[in-house]
Amino acid sequence: MSSSDLPFTRLRKETEVAILSVLRACYLTKNVQDTLVNQDTITKKDKSPVTVADLSAQSLISLHLSEHFPQDLIIGEEDTSELRVNDPLREKVVKLVSEGFQREEGWGKDKTFSEDQVLSAIDAGSAEGGAKGRFWTILTEHRGSSDINNMLFV
Repeated sequence: MSSSDLPFTRLRKETEVAILSVLRACYLTKNVQDTLVNQDTITKKDKSPVTVADLSAQSLISLHLSEHFPQDLIIGEEDTSELRVNDPLREKVVKLVSEGFQREEGWGKDKTFSEDQVLSAIDAGSAEGGAKGRFWTILTEHRGSSDINNMLFV
């Protein structure tokens, strides 16, 4: 997407970064949807499912935002507590994030991220927000049930 494609000038850079990161996250989550197995899902204390797609998408989007807007806070749903004790799940998330950067031209194209960068990006979503400053919110939603075929990522 080029700047000339947008019908406005205010927050142009923010919009471009958001669109690129969400577009890449959509490709990533669609890829996971096509190949997900039950072992790629964990359950939070509130009984809601978390998939490798949730974790990978939050990291991918957070990496974009942190690079372009380092002063902005990020509010995300996920953390790395399970990833830090689950080697196969952690390796899959790290791989998916780097694969996500292979799609679409723009910042980070074909960049590979380390395990520490991917985990730090997920944990960067621990801000609480508030009345001062600017923050971004990254949400993933499961529609209907924990069935991967009923997922909607936003």
